[in-house]
Amino acid sequence: MTPRTLGLLLIAAGVAGAIRLIGGLPAVPATVWVLTAMALVAALWSRPPERPSRGQRLVATILLGIAALAGAGPLEGVAPAGIAAAAFLAIWARHRTSWALLTGGLLGSVVLTDMASAIAPAWNPAPLLFLGFAATFSLVYLLPGEAGGGRRWALFPALFFTVMTVIVNDPLRSLPSWLLPVLLIVGGATMLAGVRRR
Repeated sequence: MTPRTLGLLLIAAGVAGAIRLIGGLPAVPATVWVLTAMALVAALWSRPPERPSRGQRLVATILLGIAALAGAGPLEGVAPAGIAAAAFLAIWARHRTSWALLTGGLLGSVVLTDMASAIAPAWNPAPLLFLGFAATFSLVYLLPGEAGGGRRWALFPALFFTVMTVIVNDPLRSLPSWLLPVLLIVGGATMLAGVRRR
């Protein structure tokens, strides 16, 4: 046995032990199943557009989505979103379009949040959701235009979700309870005002 193999086995045993301690062991097979289906969809959509055709890719994606649902167990509600997120992120990686990055990033944040709550049921996954949203909008704003970014309108949602991440992740619970609903209302109104101006 090589040192690399032994190291990987030790890491896997440590991760399995940590998951067992937090009570998420029943969700591990479903998580691996859904992640495998997502990886297959991403590989399918990242291929050159000639082969397979878009219709064939779409049929294969639907079939992989059904397969993901069949073994998703506690993640059955999020498996279709995971399949869609993988396809959109693969399209973004291939074509560098902001709409694919935005859709894939937001759906992927929801999927990762649900997976985290299934694996660690005692943990509050809300900060992970807002962090994923903030990261997605930040990428759409910060990446250069040829990489699917450079969208100035994404700055305000990025800042909003960054502030929300900090507020939701308040470990001391020292912030007033009314602050979160007020910030959600103000953030939503700001986004609607931006849509109305266009």
